[in-house]
Amino acid sequence: MTGFVSSDPLDNLTNLYQRPIFIQANRLPTVNDILNPATTWQSSPLGPIYITQGAGIWDLISGASSGVDFLTGATGGAIAPVTNNITLAGTANQITTAGSTGTITFSVPSTFTSPGSLTATAGNITATAGNIVVSTAGDGLVLPVATGSGAASGAVTCNGRVGSVSFTSPSIAGGAVSTLTVTNSAITGSGTVVGYWVRGATTGAALNIQSVTNSAGSSAVVITNGTGATTQAGTITLDFVVLN
Repeated sequence: MTGFVSSDPLDNLTNLYQRPIFIQANRLPTVNDILNPATTWQSSPLGPIYITQGAGIWDLISGASSGVDFLTGATGGAIAPVTNNITLAGTANQITTAGSTGTITFSVPSTFTSPGSLTATAGNITATAGNIVVSTAGDGLVLPVATGSGAASGAVTCNGRVGSVSFTSPSIAGGAVSTLTVTNSAITGSGTVVGYWVRGATTGAALNIQSVTNSAGSSAVVITNGTGATTQAGTITLDFVVLN
């Protein structure tokens, strides 16, 4: 005999030989149910089955009907190491999985509605045949912004797909032009599309971007000052987005 059956884990049965036992109760196990390792627990006659490692840690080994198709975290009363609810269930919003060597792929249907954000701590979130659409109720796309600054006489480094780079006091007379060079590893060649916006400048200067020439690792941005405008002598900032 390797154990015994209890319909109530609180019925004071004594396990003299510290054997694993089988328990059937009308509730899920919790972190307070500290029993011998390999003890199994079923929450009802047809309910899910859990096994313990000891120390109040319970792992789900069988679902309510066939296989593990619904997981509930510690806030639901089971699986102590999990701090939030985990659900892989339901149609219309069903998530399917497929396994291969070292990888599990989750497939989300087009009708799926997420209760919160979808977060990728590593890798990418890719919309292959659709778009990532942000509603007016959200904040739009929140992107990390790189920054860089330096003298206008040399290239200023600012690596990243979104950023702001400042050039200290380039002198541009009215009707004259000046080339500002941005070094950025996200720019891979002449075919990279980068959007630039210019801000700052001395009051009375009329600055515009005349042209942008990209090459591997950098952009040459030509700034013009309006004819008859005040000579530019203040710091110029270029905001940019690398689009591809």
